[in-house]
Amino acid sequence: MISFSGIDGSGKGTQIALVEEFFRNNSIKYKTIWARGSWTPGIEFVKKIVRRDRGFSEEQKAEYRKEARTNLKKQKIILMGLLSFVWVNFSASLYCKDLRQVFVNKDP
Repeated sequence: MISFSGIDGSGKGTQIALVEEFFRNNSIKYKTIWARGSWTPGIEFVKKIVRRDRGFSEEQKAEYRKEARTNLKKQKIILMGLLSFVWVNFSASLYCKDLRQVFVNKDP
């Protein structure tokens, strides 16, 4: 699995296109899945479990989310969520140390 992340305009699409081109040119089977971080099924599942604003009116949800953005404890939880995502990607990269050997079966 290869994952790209970054802010809008950072070049993710360009890098994905280059990797796809490399795979096509080397007859490597691949599948590209585009997903917005907040819209992936896994994130949605976690949000449904964690969110405390279920059943709130739209006005109550807006107030709750405003408070959540300014609450230091909740910000730390969000940060930990982001750190765990980075840790998973880092761990996966260690497991697949040399992507050329793993995915391309060529010597470096």
